[in-house]
Amino acid sequence: MMADPSVAYWLGGELTPAQRTPAFDRTRMAMDADGFGMWAAERTSDGALLGSIGIRRVIPGHPLAGELELGWRLTRGAWGSATPPKEPPRRWPGASIASMPRS
Repeated sequence: MMADPSVAYWLGGELTPAQRTPAFDRTRMAMDADGFGMWAAERTSDGALLGSIGIRRVIPGHPLAGELELGWRLTRGAWGSATPPKEPPRRWPGASIASMPRS
């Protein structure tokens, strides 16, 4: 997804294969540390990757570093194809914005 110039343009630019692994590792470490993060979004009918969505901390160096950010990114094929869900989204037991630790 981040190798697609149309997607990456809005998110700081394309990532090379050498950059993707460290970026994924940072995301994974943040999820392990915080207990929340960005998750893959898949189409239920065929399992196709549509993008990612979740809550994460703003990156260091940004004026809002450490604050929570709701974010998403969609593959180009998912642009403009939103359909309402047939079922309500699944929730993490006991999860709420109030229960998330602050930095």
